[in-house]
Amino acid sequence: MGAISLCVKTERGVSSSTLIPDRRGGIFAGMVGELLAERCKGIVVTSLHLREELSVSSMKTLLNQVGDLFRGTGSSI
Repeated sequence: MGAISLCVKTERGVSSSTLIPDRRGGIFAGMVGELLAERCKGIVVTSLHLREELSVSSMKTLLNQVGDLFRGTGSSI
């Protein structure tokens, strides 16, 4: 099992909590959750299972792709 994160958009910003921590990528799951909670102005639960550590460049690429999917555009975050 991987990391599970819960993120909620509130009037003051996005609040997040790690429900199940993971040795690899737990912070990344929270980052994706916060990005999506902000964009949809709601509640997001993310789950992430990684076999190995993500590089910083991989994280940036994945965050941009998730943002693009949610926006439906080709621009980056």
